[in-house]
Amino acid sequence: MKKRLLIGAIAAVLIGVWLHLFVPRAGSVEYHKKEYAAWNQGKLGWLERRVPWYVQRVLLAQREKQLKFHGEALQKAGYGNELPELCGLPVLRD
Repeated sequence: MKKRLLIGAIAAVLIGVWLHLFVPRAGSVEYHKKEYAAWNQGKLGWLERRVPWYVQRVLLAQREKQLKFHGEALQKAGYGNELPELCGLPVLRD
């Protein structure tokens, strides 16, 4: 019984360390990069295509709101010129 508790405690500590080291914290640059890229996929998902048009409008408005929020946060952090590159989009240079 004690062996199982020890294994469980070790597993909990390892999971906590992994979360602390490898998951970006909300508000960090890495977090905003990940979220901006995720929201900027530009296509509707499986579920979004199967709902009525008025629900799609709400979902697209939510996507635009999230893009604006994360884009502004990245611009404040100095990543304004690199936003298209974060999403794999071609960059138009002068």
